[in-house]
Amino acid sequence: MVQYRVRANSLGEVSTLLDTVVATFDSNLAEASATVSSVAGATWQGDDADKFVELWGEWESGALMVRAALTGLASQLRMAESGYITTEVGLSGGFANRRQSTASTAGGAAAFAQRVAASQNASAERDEAEEDTRLVSAGYGSFVTGGSIASRGSNDKGEQKAADSTAEDIEGMDV
Repeated sequence: MVQYRVRANSLGEVSTLLDTVVATFDSNLAEASATVSSVAGATWQGDDADKFVELWGEWESGALMVRAALTGLASQLRMAESGYITTEVGLSGGFANRRQSTASTAGGAAAFAQRVAASQNASAERDEAEEDTRLVSAGYGSFVTGGSIASRGSNDKGEQKAADSTAEDIEGMDV
């Protein structure tokens, strides 16, 4: 497996080298253009000279495209260098801040878990109280008092009846 490692500084170094190449390219192109202009239009006349000037113009257009590619590459390398540096600074700062925030996040998560548990307990107690209220209003209900269980129900005729039993009395009953 091939691994690539990038140093942000090396991107900037290559970008600077490309800027130097572009400057040299511009200088050489200007010198060549001056030489061609002094010969092809001034001392050299005819159809061949005209064709050469035409082709020279095409060559200069191609040279300008090469220059644009080199300049664009240098610019993109500078942007990549800046992006790498920004990312590295952000990550190094993020790791330092993460140690501090991990403790506060853990504390916040614990507090949240406690609030959720308290809410669930309150919800369960509320549901139980509502069910007891419903049963009592319907004439059915039971509650533990001291060592005995008191219950209220109704017989077949709908009359309310009360019963009081101890735990020993109920132990043998099938519930």
